[in-house]
Amino acid sequence: MIRWILSLSLLLAGSAAQAAYCTGADLRETLSAGEQAQIAQAMGETPYAAGNHWIARKGDQTIHVMGTMHLDDPRWDSVLPALLPVVQAADLLFVEMTDEEQMAMQAALAEQPEKVFITEGPTLPELLSEEDWERLASAMRERGLPGFMAAKMQPWMQTLMLGMPGCAIANPELAKGGLDMRLMEAARDADVPVRSLEGFEELYALIADGTVEEQLQMLMATLPFAHDSEDQFMTTSYFYFDEQTAAAWEFARVMSHRRSELPPEQVEALLEEFKTKLLDTRNHAWMDPILSARESTIVVAVGALHLMGEDGVLNLLDQAGYRLDRAAFTGQP
Repeated sequence: MIRWILSLSLLLAGSAAQAAYCTGADLRETLSAGEQAQIAQAMGETPYAAGNHWIARKGDQTIHVMGTMHLDDPRWDSVLPALLPVVQAADLLFVEMTDEEQMAMQAALAEQPEKVFITEGPTLPELLSEEDWERLASAMRERGLPGFMAAKMQPWMQTLMLGMPGCAIANPELAKGGLDMRLMEAARDADVPVRSLEGFEELYALIADGTVEEQLQMLMATLPFAHDSEDQFMTTSYFYFDEQTAAAWEFARVMSHRRSELPPEQVEALLEEFKTKLLDTRNHAWMDPILSARESTIVVAVGALHLMGEDGVLNLLDQAGYRLDRAAFTGQP
């Protein structure tokens, strides 16, 4: 089930070759009338349900909030003309993690293998049934990870791997062309400072939280969604470029209930756990650096899912006294 939500995490974080772009089916066509009504209802009930570019104003300060997606896509050609001039004219760009923080993350994982691998105690074949282990090992082999490595890899890391579309695993250069990376490049070229909203250790503490048993539960809940990752990602991207972020979230809920092997109440609990841990908690933490910044014109570029909802960045700015107006992202808002 969380497989769907982790695909959405690409709406959270040099361009690849044209041939490497992800492709996939639009799974919105599989929705029943009832499921379509459920998604429409969520759009109507969710604060700031739509829009990938908003402007928050308070006093002499202006904050542009941009929802990003973290992989390269040919559709950026229709988006960048509206966004790049804003970044180039800004006094400060906030992103989730700068290049420097991402390099620190890579170094930490290399220097501390226990963050990624099980270095003591039972390995996954010992913790799972034979059937479940073979299902997991098969899914990992499809992603280029041999069984002996999967056996010792921390469950949270494998959950993240299952959450990536196969096209991104096969073509890691795609991550260099995501909107956040393009905005950072534009800021550097224009001598606009770029700051992180969080450090790697803060994020690691959230995603690796919980016992091995708890992480295994989430990992095994992910497995039923392991084999059509590109369709899942591309469907999410269609919602993104239509600027319907809350619909993307509710679509993930619909598909989670439709496909999961878990009871409905457990599906809802896992959805709520994900939202609280990786969206709401981080949104509230980000408010401190954003509201403390004294620059006149600021751009905040974060994964699009962080914009919507009661605990979304936009509503938190609203509650802090900013006036918000939707702005151009691609075409007219």
